[in-house]
Amino acid sequence: MESSEQSLSITECKDGDLTTLGPLELLILQPTSFCNIACDYCYLPDRQLVNQMSLDTFSKIMKNIFSSNVLGSKLTILWHAGEPLAIPINFYKQVSKEIKRFSPQNCQVTQSIQTNATIINDDWCKFFKDESIILGLSIDGPDFIHDRHRKTRAGGNTHAKVMEGVKLLKKYEIKFNVICVLTSFSLGYPDEIYDFFEKNDIRQVGFNIEESEGINTSDTLSSSEIRRKFRYFMERIYKREKEGHVQIREFHKLRQYFTHSLQKASDQRIGRCDIDTRSYSVSRPLNIITVSSDGDASTFSPELLGMFSPEYPTLKFGNLTTDSIETIANSELFKKIFSDVTEGIAMCKKECDYFTMCGGGAPSNKLSENGTFRSTFTKYCKTQLQVPIDILLEDLEQEFGLTNKSK
Repeated sequence: MESSEQSLSITECKDGDLTTLGPLELLILQPTSFCNIACDYCYLPDRQLVNQMSLDTFSKIMKNIFSSNVLGSKLTILWHAGEPLAIPINFYKQVSKEIKRFSPQNCQVTQSIQTNATIINDDWCKFFKDESIILGLSIDGPDFIHDRHRKTRAGGNTHAKVMEGVKLLKKYEIKFNVICVLTSFSLGYPDEIYDFFEKNDIRQVGFNIEESEGINTSDTLSSSEIRRKFRYFMERIYKREKEGHVQIREFHKLRQYFTHSLQKASDQRIGRCDIDTRSYSVSRPLNIITVSSDGDASTFSPELLGMFSPEYPTLKFGNLTTDSIETIANSELFKKIFSDVTEGIAMCKKECDYFTMCGGGAPSNKLSENGTFRSTFTKYCKTQLQVPIDILLEDLEQEFGLTNKSK
């Protein structure tokens, strides 16, 4: 693909095993920082600002992306941060036309929206259906859990409104998945949460444990007692998933991969450290690009766009309305952060038994918890990443009669 800038060069990162920039597979666009509700654990700043990405800004971003050498064969455009549906539906109808008009023939482009589901109506459902939009909803389980943290700006409950949105999506036969944020309170109710999703025929759920990141300074992960409760919670959820009909993100895809790998390994008696499931998405530069409503761009972890660090002048690498991706990738700031992220990955590879299943962790967690990308373990990775892996592998190792050499 032709570009006005020079081609991106291959960059070798010896210890981190990152050998290329990109390919770009996930473009996260923030159409607004505004959110119509006020979840008390949200990490995003400026949720009170009523701003909106303009069509001109969107067009410049997409022309930049579509002309870049880093673009791969598939691209997901994820509308996220703030509440995307707070933007008038006509904006999305227009950008959908722009995407169809300008996307390269050799790149399959899909749109996705992550929403709190409180604004969904018939018009939105018709649009989702017509444009084959992939939907993600944020639901924390039954009302007594969900409404504890996901409040309206006036302090009211949101669960009933969310479930009205769910009912409409089912009426229009629109599939969706759910992200459920776990807090110290909700960890005590694994069965109630699983029962809620199964009762409401919600079949795909992922769990994100509340973390200290961005403007959220509370820290569910801080105590060993919470981590013990999380282990119990996930063990119970794993048991329920095996017996029920709700697919849990943390287990479903890993189980498919591990089962295939362990079947091959059963005669060789390899350990879990030898099973490679790495995905470098948040650590591979330009595999994910996050763009604000005014075009400011970051890469690596999406959360970095709203974070600050005294070590760097900014975590924004440029503006995609004026700066090409190639220019951004050649900037001193990008090279410095890339080097520091890579050093942290190399440290993880050297020190952590889970490296082949993780790839080095999320840079945003390292920065927010440890104060630097050049670090290894975080409370987040020890909890959210390692616990589900342990639970799943212990079960599969028993099933296949394998010895865990990492212990």
